[in-house]
Amino acid sequence: SGDQNGLDGSYLDCYMSEHQDISSEDVQTHVAHMISNEWKCLNQEIMVANQFSSSFSNFCLNAARMVPLMYHYKSNPSLSNLHEHVKSLINVS
Repeated sequence: SGDQNGLDGSYLDCYMSEHQDISSEDVQTHVAHMISNEWKCLNQEIMVANQFSSSFSNFCLNAARMVPLMYHYKSNPSLSNLHEHVKSLINVS
């Protein structure tokens, strides 16, 4: 996004450049809908048996929980929170 000099590969910016007739609010709604759908898929997958260990599955789910925080980085540039969340994901308890 603009605050990051366009070097972050923002999906919002890419989508808006490809769909110039869509408002930024509509793009944000589109992205929120995509995220919601992916959460539904993740929640369904975590509930069924698969070849992955529960530790790995939980790690993946926790990593997905980080997306909203990273997605809203522009509106809350406090990296101390992000840093602590990433550390908690990496440290196995």
